[in-house]
Amino acid sequence: MARGKDKKKRKLEKKQEGDDVPKKIPHTLESLREKDETMLANVDEEEKLEVILNNFSTRLGLTVGRMLGALFHYEPQFRGRRAVTFHNQRDYIFFRHHRYEFTSDGRRAKLRELGPRFTLKLISLQQGTFDSKRGDYEWIIAGRRHQMETSRRKFFL
Repeated sequence: MARGKDKKKRKLEKKQEGDDVPKKIPHTLESLREKDETMLANVDEEEKLEVILNNFSTRLGLTVGRMLGALFHYEPQFRGRRAVTFHNQRDYIFFRHHRYEFTSDGRRAKLRELGPRFTLKLISLQQGTFDSKRGDYEWIIAGRRHQMETSRRKFFL
């Protein structure tokens, strides 16, 4: 009997929240690869990173890119030669952490991955401060694609 009451209570809560609110806190970490022996170790944590944002060209993409860029310090140290890349491709955001090293002649640069690497997918973007129940959402994905989207060729970021 208690099980039936819990189910009714949950249905009532969902109804009060509304249809446009995501069912869970929006976060997705698609493919995580942590540091391993192929990646460079012994990194100076005090170095400030360069932040590289690729293919964030739409209005939503610029907003998300600005948020990701704000996670890191604004003044990079180019002598440290460390870079963090957020690359947008087909509405997935790929994260990579590299160190670039110049060859002995100084003309070419090689990238060496420091790790970790992971992939992000935007589920929703909320306006203002975080409020999962009554917040205003600027953008919400429904299912695999955005609610209004029917084509696989149009991307939002």
